[in-house]
Amino acid sequence: AFIVRGTVGGGAPACYPNCDASTTAPCLNVLDFGCFLNKFSAGDTTANCDHSTVPPVLNVLDFGCYLNAFAAGCSGC
Repeated sequence: AFIVRGTVGGGAPACYPNCDASTTAPCLNVLDFGCFLNKFSAGDTTANCDHSTVPPVLNVLDFGCYLNAFAAGCSGC
């Protein structure tokens, strides 16, 4: 879950590709990709989409993981 960083109502993890946690439709848009890129470049561990543990934990596989999660979409905002 991308927003490992938070949960919705204390329940299930929020939609991972909704990096900017927007609540208005469309939830997933180019701003989410920009948000992911900013987190990745800052070394933010929430950009570790594939949950790797071997250094470097932030790598090209996280980009593929994020793109796949984004393409799968979310059930709601």
